[in-house]
Amino acid sequence: MRTYINGQISNLERKKVEAIALDAGVPPRTLQEFISIHRWAEDALRTRLQHRVQQQHGDENAIGLIDETGFVKKGDKTAGVQRQYCGATGKKDNCVVSVQMGYATRDFHAVVDGDLYLPESWCSDPDRRREAGVPDTVQFRTKQAIAIDILRRAISNGMRFRYLTADELYGHSTEFRREVTTMGLICVVEIPCSVRGWLKRPAVRKPSAAPAGSGRPRRKASLAPGAEPCRRVDDLSQSIQSGLGTRFTSRIPETARWCGRRNSRGSSLGTTTCPATSAG
Repeated sequence: MRTYINGQISNLERKKVEAIALDAGVPPRTLQEFISIHRWAEDALRTRLQHRVQQQHGDENAIGLIDETGFVKKGDKTAGVQRQYCGATGKKDNCVVSVQMGYATRDFHAVVDGDLYLPESWCSDPDRRREAGVPDTVQFRTKQAIAIDILRRAISNGMRFRYLTADELYGHSTEFRREVTTMGLICVVEIPCSVRGWLKRPAVRKPSAAPAGSGRPRRKASLAPGAEPCRRVDDLSQSIQSGLGTRFTSRIPETARWCGRRNSRGSSLGTTTCPATSAG
């Protein structure tokens, strides 16, 4: 185990079993048998890792980091491989992608979990799944859904965060923002400049079970008469004079409050702080 882990975190150009073994002065077949024959208790290992990180490096201001990692592949047999965007090469490539979660404090950081993204093309191909050894219980999940599952798992294992960061792929997801907000985390995410919101929380009319006048019951919250309409955040950002110092309210189902500024790619960096009322 020590030989294999040391090889994975080493500066070897190709971290295959044979290369790791030769670099460590160990017979390659010995390490190959260790990897192929012995069963790994992945869940127990992950749980133990998270317990140790929390016990030895727990911090009330800890940051959770969600991101994906791409691994370039040449063949088509590895579970989840297909042509898709690969962060490692910065372009669309033949690769597998996993969603990772990091844990960071002022003087410590580590990757504490990760899960494979299995594309829909794989999920709908039973023969290919069977050949690659993908369990029948594994179903298609978006990367955002994987991230939420990873975060819930870490929290259930006793890990505690104050902040969560992610790029636009996750920040653009209403479901992701909603779930993170309900966990009570301060979420710092990139959001597309097309997201709409307000610099001040607008007045809203709450849902009502009783009919409003002669009409139907109001099932969703809506803007109150005379309330300022929402605007694109790239428009709102022009009104923000002090960087992250001005809050604006984003048009999402809870409608959370956000801090916003533009970044170099045209997205906005947002911070959700608390749930509010829906804007419809």
